[in-house]
Amino acid sequence: MELQEIRRQTAHKAIVIKRGNKGAYALSGNSWYSVDVMADIPVVDTTGAGDSFNAGFLYAFLKGLPLTRCIEYGNACGSISVMTIGGANADLNEDKVKALIGSHLRAESGNC
Repeated sequence: MELQEIRRQTAHKAIVIKRGNKGAYALSGNSWYSVDVMADIPVVDTTGAGDSFNAGFLYAFLKGLPLTRCIEYGNACGSISVMTIGGANADLNEDKVKALIGSHLRAESGNC
């Protein structure tokens, strides 16, 4: 199903689609946002990466950050998660997340 079709069928403020090793998309109103994976991150174990993405995204969302920043936070948290074994062993903190975002490409956006 196309993103525009999903948007027409729902009244949610934002739709986020995690794409694993292909990054993530978000759609809100007539705007779309995309973030690629951080390709140079050493992948040790992907257990919990999606949950970590969710946590980072929601943390930024609840702080009122723009949607582009929310998917960047989610992507960074998922990336930090895959660098360690197990779903709960990553040392996630905001300084580490901001540093990782700052050293990688930012989210792209456009209009539908």
